[in-house]
Parts: sequence; structure tokens; C-alpha cells
Amino acid sequence: MLSGRRRRQAVRELLREWNPLEDNDPSNPHVARDEYDWLARGIERELDDGADARRLVTYMTNAVQTRYGLNDPPSADPIAERLLNL
Repeated sequence: MLSGRRRRQAVRELLREWNPLEDNDPSNPHVARDEYDWLARGIERELDDGADARRLVTYMTNAVQTRYGLNDPPSADPIAERLLNL
């Protein structure tokens, strides 16, 4: 299990892989590289609280729907499973 800075970095990498905003084009100057940091902090709290995969999926889906108004974000299931293994 990772802790501290290494876990935070791993969570961010998985969120960029999930990419619900589809904004990973490094050539696009309008994309903020820290766009998912707020979500990473929330996920870390969920993990520290003992969340299971279902709870992480619910949290992630609700978070991006609420913050960005995404009605149908990509499935967070595969990423949630990997987050549990950090």
C-alpha cells in the first residue's frame, strides 16, 4: 500500500487515465494539468475511510456529475478497483 505523496501521485495518474473530461491532450494549452486534484483529495479521504469499489464508483461519478454537469461520465469501475490496490 502506498502512502503520502506516492499515493497521491498514483491517484492522479489513475484519474487522468479515467479522464471523464476527455482533456488529456498535452498539446491543448487550455487544459489545466491539475484539473483532477480536487477529486484526488476526495478519493484519498474515501480510501482512508475504508471505501469499497462500489462506494468509490458512486463518489467519483457523483463528483464529476455535480462539478462538471456530466450526465454520463465514463465508467469508473475499472479505475475504482485499481484505486483499492494502491
